[in-house]
Amino acid sequence: MALFWLILGFLLGWVLNWLSDFLPCRLAKTPHPANLRGRAVGLPWALGAMTAVACYSFGLRGQWVSLVLYAFFLLIALIDGKYRLVLNVLVYPAIALTLAYHLVAGVQSWMSVLLGGGLALAAFVLAAWLRPGDLGGGDVKLATLIGLIFGFPGVLWPLLLGVGLGGLAAAYLLLRGYGRHHHIPYAPFLSLGVFIALFYTPL
Repeated sequence: MALFWLILGFLLGWVLNWLSDFLPCRLAKTPHPANLRGRAVGLPWALGAMTAVACYSFGLRGQWVSLVLYAFFLLIALIDGKYRLVLNVLVYPAIALTLAYHLVAGVQSWMSVLLGGGLALAAFVLAAWLRPGDLGGGDVKLATLIGLIFGFPGVLWPLLLGVGLGGLAAAYLLLRGYGRHHHIPYAPFLSLGVFIALFYTPL
């Protein structure tokens, strides 16, 4: 059984890497970034190994929701990292499915779910207004989705991790002399916060 999950995870990593190029090129008509050509040869292997570990961890424990969320946010992170896009065609259905899941499963109270989503939405709208250009509409919608998934106060853990990791990356770029006008894709850091939260507090 363990070997099954490792093989499945490895294949899933390759599929997610392919989708991260297929969806933007097909849906958003975005050309493949020239700076990635020839430099991402090892990426499918790295993603395969990483996803194999995730599948092994979540699959053996029967944490199917966490496994689905891991795959979804990895796809989001890959697309934003490559194309600087957070696709509405992925985020809007995910919001609808999250609300439907809470309605059926009833794991969290609706007050917790809506408060988590509202808090994340308000915080990121305020941040986008204070620092125009640093955060896009896709980042705001993604943060709202995270808030709806984890509810309140659970959302604080992944969001603070994501914001903190993004801040560390921005500080590193400043030290390297890139300047304040060099914007980094934010969805990968939000997704990393979700990954860490899922491993410690799986859904």
